[in-house]
Amino acid sequence: MSIDCLGGLSQLNGGNGKQWNDVLSYLYNNGKMGDSLLEKQTAINEFDEMQSIAQNITDGSSDPTWKLQLITLSEYGSYLSKIVFYGWQILLTGYEGDVTGNYNIPVLKEAIQNYDISWGHYNAFTSSAIYTSSPFCGCYERFFSNGTQPQPAPGLNDSVDKYRKIISLK
Repeated sequence: MSIDCLGGLSQLNGGNGKQWNDVLSYLYNNGKMGDSLLEKQTAINEFDEMQSIAQNITDGSSDPTWKLQLITLSEYGSYLSKIVFYGWQILLTGYEGDVTGNYNIPVLKEAIQNYDISWGHYNAFTSSAIYTSSPFCGCYERFFSNGTQPQPAPGLNDSVDKYRKIISLK
């Protein structure tokens, strides 16, 4: 398992190209799209709060390893959560456009820009010395991918690219 398991249309569709509609149509038809994004925003907020708390911990310990580990893990979680949040914002906004035929181009453009920025921050962080030199960074790519550098998620990126193409035509 690695970050490429982040779901997009290609991973939510069960391989038949239609089942993804079940998930998104449920959220759309039951007024749960906002709840779905709120859940993802909450994850960002939790990781950011954890990072803030970790940076301000003082216990008098001469070994800062555990504090660095907590800061690094929370920073990692924040970056990854932002990719998920903006990816889902694109999925949900794009799906609504698929259903209605009216795409909210300004929201899609901003979400795609933020998605790309989030990937840039994530990739810079996972290439940084603090991430690559510490055996204490419990990021799942290290455990399941033998430490290989993750690539942007094909499922989510394919979905984002679908809506990139749509907004480029508008």
